[in-house]
Amino acid sequence: MPQDIAGSFVIAVHDENGQKVIYLPYGDEYTFNVTATGYGTLSISKQDYSLNDGGFTDIINYYDIQIAESDVISGTVLPIADAMVLSLNGTDGLPISASETMNSSEIARFTVTVETEGDGIVVGGGMVRKGEYVQLTATPYQGGAFLGWYANDTLVNDGDDVYRFRVVEDVTIQAKFTTVPRNKGSSFTGNSNTTKSTDSITVVESNGGKITVDKTTPKSGDTVVITATPDDGYKLGSLTVTDSNGKELAYANNNDGTFTLVVGDGKITINAIFIKTLPCTDVIDSDWYYDAVKYAYENGLFNGTSATEFSPNTTMTRGMMVTVLHRLAGSPNSDASSFTDVASDTWYSDAINWAASVGIVNGIGNNLFAPTQEITREQMAVILYNYCIFKGIELLAIRENGSFADADAVSDWAAEAVQAMYQAGILNGKGNGIFDPKGTATRAEVAQMFMNFMEAIK
Repeated sequence: MPQDIAGSFVIAVHDENGQKVIYLPYGDEYTFNVTATGYGTLSISKQDYSLNDGGFTDIINYYDIQIAESDVISGTVLPIADAMVLSLNGTDGLPISASETMNSSEIARFTVTVETEGDGIVVGGGMVRKGEYVQLTATPYQGGAFLGWYANDTLVNDGDDVYRFRVVEDVTIQAKFTTVPRNKGSSFTGNSNTTKSTDSITVVESNGGKITVDKTTPKSGDTVVITATPDDGYKLGSLTVTDSNGKELAYANNNDGTFTLVVGDGKITINAIFIKTLPCTDVIDSDWYYDAVKYAYENGLFNGTSATEFSPNTTMTRGMMVTVLHRLAGSPNSDASSFTDVASDTWYSDAINWAASVGIVNGIGNNLFAPTQEITREQMAVILYNYCIFKGIELLAIRENGSFADADAVSDWAAEAVQAMYQAGILNGKGNGIFDPKGTATRAEVAQMFMNFMEAIK
């Protein structure tokens, strides 16, 4: 539903591709601020639409602006000549360069074609303007699994049922699913590996749980109770009920895993999507670091601090940091190091011995490594930079040098690494033009850093 921006007549909506769209009347001057609630990238587009011409006449795009938590991106929209001009400043107050500008003759529209292989359905795709994002959602049939997103038979995303990307050309995306065995005459009950249906109800389930109903052939006006039972490690992500015309029907959430629906005439379809949950109970979907922690778990980079805790706000230690890199490298073996404070039987011993043997770490002097000492932000930059040198990874600069107000506080031995990590978008400032080189980092912040790193070196 459209929602008014507080204190104005401006209307904002979220479209089907997850983009927030704000409608601004032409001819006025506007200013706005975007405050980051987490770490990642931000893309902003200004598009002029002509009611007379019935199309877009001018577009300015800003792609992949690196943001850290509490950063503020400020923008100004001004009427100049025959167009509205958008300019942005970063959290340091410096201008951000636009990625591209297009006038009416240059604005291109591209087609996102979606093909499926195996048993499943995909929502999304179609025609979009250059630079816009499209969001695709894959749902495998019951008993099946989603295998991944492919472009030209090349895997582009293998872990998420939802794939969101920026469109810069015509593209065909293949969504691959497993094939579900079909048993002729399979009914609503039993353990059939197909879509479950009766004369009145069809249930489509994704992998990770089951849907049952208390009435399989309800009459018009009957109340049906729908029960969602996730498998271990999953939860119900969404539940949609539609009639035979595809119209979405309302139901009541009983907040106990059951839902109540009053049925009308005709057939109905229940579509349930189950999603994986994290093993830790101290990280929830709304946390800014949820995706980073999920990434760290799924890629085997982090373990929890217990079977049910990740401890996202616990400060990262030097031993923890090197252990993550050791896992990233495949947990290779090595001889013992010369560090006198690294025993041979600790959880971090193998990682520190390996990192020292290949020149990733040198310790803090006097044959000490200080594995339980909180790691500083500049130490993280150096250790990760040394890892890149060891692995022969060339980092690409996606932004200019960081002109930090506290640049003089960066140790000489860390300056090159800090700039390299910042320019590559792996490490961000702390807001207000500060890098905070001697500051520490939480496990959540380091998880985000490693996700940024893995994305940067793809």
